[in-house]
Amino acid sequence: MGSDIRNTLVGLRDALADKNVALALAIRLVDEAHSHADDADEVGLLLKDWHQIVIRNNIEHIHDNAQSPIEKVFMTSLVLCALPTGPTLIFTSKSDSIDMAVKTYREMDEVVTKLRQEYQRRVQDPNVFGFVDWVNKIDTLSEGEKTSVSAHAVMYQEYDLRNAFHVTPQASFKEVRVGKSYVRPDFYVWIPSKPSFNLIVECDGFKYHSNKDSFSRDRKRDRILQSKGFQVFRYSGAEIWASPVGVTKDLIDYLLSREQRFGNGA
Repeated sequence: MGSDIRNTLVGLRDALADKNVALALAIRLVDEAHSHADDADEVGLLLKDWHQIVIRNNIEHIHDNAQSPIEKVFMTSLVLCALPTGPTLIFTSKSDSIDMAVKTYREMDEVVTKLRQEYQRRVQDPNVFGFVDWVNKIDTLSEGEKTSVSAHAVMYQEYDLRNAFHVTPQASFKEVRVGKSYVRPDFYVWIPSKPSFNLIVECDGFKYHSNKDSFSRDRKRDRILQSKGFQVFRYSGAEIWASPVGVTKDLIDYLLSREQRFGNGA
């Protein structure tokens, strides 16, 4: 590897591992992706603002929750490489019980769907903001419940985030155990509306995954996860460190292929 290429790679890794640098780079990419929107393009400007909010959220969740530089480099590269035409990625905070968090989300989606059906039956108005006004007048809901229902209806149902890929770093699966320990992967990719899609991604650093015991333990863990309907992708720390964009492209290509299959009804 030539010195110029090596220096460029080191600079890229340093940028991906630094929260402030990564955030500045991400915002710049968003600005470039929406450079066609002028002051008269209200929809374009709103989309740009929303995109910036999502990107900030993603970068912050990565750098606040990832446990190693390798994880930060991989996930930050994933966010940047998905711009502007890749799959929609929504990063969440780490979860001490991802099983319960996902179940709670899906229960909320059912509640909101039933409320929207009731609203449609009574008012016959498909406008989501009319629904929000109606929800805010329901006396049996607390203020917190009104806020949660309204936000879910707008973001997840109207703007279709329920079909977006959600990424949860350090997601603990209390119901999946290897021996006496529960499973907590480096990150978990899931889709709120697709219970059948469950992808575990591991970033295997040499320090903790190089001896015979850890190798055997990892394979046993993978078998248990696969038996419960999870797919498992493992990337070595060496390949992430050598080519963060390359491994990211590998994962993005897979997510796009799944997105296309879901779009075709598969």
